[in-house]
Amino acid sequence: MRLSNPHAAFNNSSKERINLSIDLIYNDWLDKKIRDLALKNNILFF
Repeated sequence: MRLSNPHAAFNNSSKERINLSIDLIYNDWLDKKIRDLALKNNILFF
């Protein structure tokens, strides 16, 4: 990760948004949590 590189994000929507990055190790436990949350909220998750 090069924190010195410039970064820009453009929101072309009328709704405000927040971009959140999380440094983590993706594992089976986390995968199940995300999939369960997606199912509960009718979110398509691959």
